[in-house]
Amino acid sequence: TLSDNATLATTDSTISFATAINGENNLTINSGTGAVSLATIGTTTPLGNLAVTGGTVNLGGTVTLADTKTLTVTNSGLWTIEAVTITAPGSITQNGAGLTELTGNVTLDTSSGAINFATEINGAYDLVIAAEAGAVDLGGLGSTTALGNVTVTSGTVDLGGDVTLAASKILTITNGNTWFVDSSTITAPGGIVQDGAGTTQLGTSLVTFATTDSAITFATDIHEPIAVAFSAGTGAVTLAGMGDAAAVGDVTVTAGAVNVQGDVTLAASKSMTVTNSGLLTIGSSAVTITAPAGFTQDGSGLTTLTGATTISTTDSAVSFATAINGEVDLTVTAGTGSATFATAGGTTALGNVAITSGALTFGGAITLADTKTLTVTNSGVWTIPASTVTAPGGITQNGAGGVTLSGNTTLATTDSAVSFATAVNGGYDLTVSAGTGAIAFEGIGATTNLG
Repeated sequence: TLSDNATLATTDSTISFATAINGENNLTINSGTGAVSLATIGTTTPLGNLAVTGGTVNLGGTVTLADTKTLTVTNSGLWTIEAVTITAPGSITQNGAGLTELTGNVTLDTSSGAINFATEINGAYDLVIAAEAGAVDLGGLGSTTALGNVTVTSGTVDLGGDVTLAASKILTITNGNTWFVDSSTITAPGGIVQDGAGTTQLGTSLVTFATTDSAITFATDIHEPIAVAFSAGTGAVTLAGMGDAAAVGDVTVTAGAVNVQGDVTLAASKSMTVTNSGLLTIGSSAVTITAPAGFTQDGSGLTTLTGATTISTTDSAVSFATAINGEVDLTVTAGTGSATFATAGGTTALGNVAITSGALTFGGAITLADTKTLTVTNSGVWTIPASTVTAPGGITQNGAGGVTLSGNTTLATTDSAVSFATAVNGGYDLTVSAGTGAIAFEGIGATTNLG
């Protein structure tokens, strides 16, 4: 028991306690490069500030410090933490050159105090970091021995480098303020969850979030002009939004289901690619995706729009490899970039569709809901395959580019106009069914006679 502040010092020699140390006073332990081995601390009476300097450091039991008191470990060798809870309301700091090894499930707990580790933490056990509103700043996790589940609750978070968790283990970040992710790979096979009110800020180069067929979920905005990749196998990826605070770099998403719930804004010359084996869902409300260098959906899964959707590029391609459904409006603005779609509205008819592009290609039928209109402003050729284009509210082609039929085509409205500002060509049959709506063509078969 400490009855006053105490200092224990050796000259590069061992300091070892086999039983508990108690007493609400400060304790300083300095063994130089010698080993420090402690049992439990503060279980009966929490200690004051605890500062440990040593070579290897072994905390073999629970550590409890009094209110506002701090734990500082300066280890030149390995700091080993057994299956314990370390409670230091003031802060927890590891600032030695040595690493930290978990040999059991560990909880690090402060009352809104900071938790800082200057070097990496390893060990195949769970780690809970509870700093409430305090900052968490780590030097990396699991590169030597992958960790178990990692849960961080804090204000700001900086994991400091690569994060590697063992098979089936989950990373959960509940950040009240910003989660800083520098150039690193975050590998959590069981899933990655960001569910705090704070945003996620990308660092200086490519950031990869990877799971093994498990979900990746971000509840708030991801930002800064850095490339980011989400690799979830068949797991779902859910993004609340990207680029609100600052436009992001190239975005690559490989997943099962993909849910884009908010606006996505990429920096100049950056592109977004979604490879979805499950359903790509865009929008819980109106969503704008701005990808100046292009937007590509190239997975086998379909796309459903659940809010009015705008996809915008700067003279770059927009491409969907599979069908788009959803009874909401779709606006595609690609400048002189091409726009390529498989089919649209086959399962659930779309709302109004407006496309501005260079070349435009639909691979199959287009079906819009009652009263909805299709407007195409094409500076390149609009190619229409053997299909039916159904737009009850009207069909308008008003670009400078021509129109080519690559199969027998039907254009259908419900008593609404069909209007083409440039010639329609192609050696196939064309059927126009507009009810009482007006029909206007600039020319038919000027280059290639129709069927």
